[in-house]
Amino acid sequence: MGNQKASINFKSKRNLLVDLLQELADDPGIIDHDDQVKGLISKIYKTARKQRRRKVLDDKTANDLEQIKSTEIFRINDEFAHEEQVKLLGSVVKEQNELMSSKKCYCCKKAYRQLHFFYHQLCPKCAEFNYQKRANTCDLSGYRALVTGGRIKIGFETALKLLRSGAETHITTRFPKNALDDFKRVHDYSLWNDRLFIHGLDLRNIPSVQDFINYLKNQLSSLDIIINNAAQTIKRPYEYYQHLISKEETNYLISNSSSLLPNNDQMKNYFPVGMMDNHNQQVDLRDNNSWSSTLEEVGLMEMLEVQLVNVTAPFLLNSGLKSLLMKSSNPNKFIVNVSAMEGQFNRKNKTVFHPHTNMAKASLNMMTRTSAEDYAGSNIFMTSVDTGWITDENPFPKRERMRNNGFVPPLDIIDGASRVFAPIADGVNKPESIMHGVFLKDYHPTDW
Repeated sequence: MGNQKASINFKSKRNLLVDLLQELADDPGIIDHDDQVKGLISKIYKTARKQRRRKVLDDKTANDLEQIKSTEIFRINDEFAHEEQVKLLGSVVKEQNELMSSKKCYCCKKAYRQLHFFYHQLCPKCAEFNYQKRANTCDLSGYRALVTGGRIKIGFETALKLLRSGAETHITTRFPKNALDDFKRVHDYSLWNDRLFIHGLDLRNIPSVQDFINYLKNQLSSLDIIINNAAQTIKRPYEYYQHLISKEETNYLISNSSSLLPNNDQMKNYFPVGMMDNHNQQVDLRDNNSWSSTLEEVGLMEMLEVQLVNVTAPFLLNSGLKSLLMKSSNPNKFIVNVSAMEGQFNRKNKTVFHPHTNMAKASLNMMTRTSAEDYAGSNIFMTSVDTGWITDENPFPKRERMRNNGFVPPLDIIDGASRVFAPIADGVNKPESIMHGVFLKDYHPTDW
């Protein structure tokens, strides 16, 4: 009511106001000594200028957000996109749009405005380089590889790269039957299924890991590649895995302290039955998870599990299977420890969150830094690889807010797998420039 009344009063006095302003425009000197009037005029001018600038900025932001959302990487990162929708992305028209405001490239950190059709946070040069790397390959006929955590995401895509390159590929997973179903859905499954071996293994169970090592040493004549990909980033409750467990033939148990979890009705709300993400994984709608936990908030069990999966199991596999690697007739063998920038010490900005995963990746890097030179003496070339930013681990509400504001990770799981595969493919294709004892980020050595 107040605003309506003010509008009526303004209309009734508008002509008088226009006459006064015209008089001031013709002779500004008449208010030389009237500070109040000059102050009001100055305020009107400044406010109008701010509003115009804000509108220009808002228009630029809206335009850039629309352009960013048109990139394939943005649509791939749609949590609820169906697998069929993601597969169709390669058929879109490859337009190169231009942003109205410059952005900083995720890889080289240089400013850019030209937007690649696929990547939304990479400059044209880095975007094209990374896009070409997705198709990097080599001839791995006669090679035998082991990939931990090969059921989903980077591990799954890495296994496919190995299989399509001709390697006999062994993967480990807690859910082998589910893994087999996923591989069977791949369009060229019939071309390499005879070289795929899936092993059920829980890396948190160290006696089982040791039994698995002994099994491989008894069953395999040699080994050429170890990729320590499996990692626990966020501890999930039983409900998250329930759809997987129901498919397994054996009675699979997940440690579950029900006294520390919400009641079943609440859990059903957090993990709606049948609601899957674009990786065909259960959606987690919780407001909080351990990615946003500080030191005192990380539970003992979660801290121990992260160290077992992310560090202890790779330690045992790398040490226990060295003899198998040395039996290979291939000239060069490879170990890739899949790491992350969160394990880097030489980093200006380090948040206070998820210290347990930071510790684990730092430990994994130290294994590479310490033992790579020793293993290289046996032509076993060990590297650590940062997969790049492919997953937003923030709780669902925060992740959705960020997405609505135009943020999704700059890379996808194929980019991550391509980085993991690179030291192997490059080492086979160009053995004279083979690398070891380095931490690779964006395909190049970086600081520890």
